[in-house]
Amino acid sequence: MIFGIYEALLDRVNDLLMGEDQTRDFMGRRLQRRMRVELPNPNSAPFVDELKSLDTSGDSLECAITRIVVNNAHIWQWCQRRSLDDGVNQDYLDRNGWFNLVSPEGPFESADCRLSICYWGQGLHYPRHTHVAEEIYYVLAGSAAFELDGQAPQTIGVGEFIVSKSGQPKSISMDNGPLLAIVPWRGYDLTQKPEMVA
Repeated sequence: MIFGIYEALLDRVNDLLMGEDQTRDFMGRRLQRRMRVELPNPNSAPFVDELKSLDTSGDSLECAITRIVVNNAHIWQWCQRRSLDDGVNQDYLDRNGWFNLVSPEGPFESADCRLSICYWGQGLHYPRHTHVAEEIYYVLAGSAAFELDGQAPQTIGVGEFIVSKSGQPKSISMDNGPLLAIVPWRGYDLTQKPEMVA
């Protein structure tokens, strides 16, 4: 049963990302094949109840994916890589998390792609950071203001996405609401912890 939920989520994410020219070009065929799955142990998070406030009422693929995430919040392996030493406060640690759907470590395995579902609560600010992998933030629910070095600040909402190049510093603010996003990575160091930068 749980395997079927993971497969349904992967199928919907694949449909969404392959439906846009830029995201399809970014992902290529990386999600077109079935990958071996080893289900991780569920790991709850303090913000799980906050997820219930996300809009899941529409017929869009974004709403369908959000429904799967929210309705099955207890089965995901929610992770947090930050600590107080990274310059974030306890509220950030309690109201931010992610789980991998595709990565070199699974649950669906891929050596050249990582795809996470990430959540930030309203009012959080993800400080300026960078990593080697290229990435996309594709908004499923809520909105966020992005500041990427070399680009004008941009606020994006449901059904919109922004691409971050390898090594491009960025910060993200969730002032107007929470953010639930699909975040695919490609390139090198797919398991790297993003580095905070000044």
